[in-house]
Amino acid sequence: MAQVYEHVTPVMLKQVLRVLEARWAGSVSALTEAERDHLFAMAPMLEEQYREDINDELSSEPTGS
Repeated sequence: MAQVYEHVTPVMLKQVLRVLEARWAGSVSALTEAERDHLFAMAPMLEEQYREDINDELSSEPTGS
């Protein structure tokens, strides 16, 4: 394989997953409420994952105190 990096480290994998999850959450957030409801009606597991991601982000933010 020419010029293809084949040795992905665990750190690299975590970084890629973090970026992809952030992009996905941003895309879902950009939907209208009706579009989001339609998406989650078709795939309820996505809503569960989205809600978990949002809660994780909120709990990791500094409290400002």
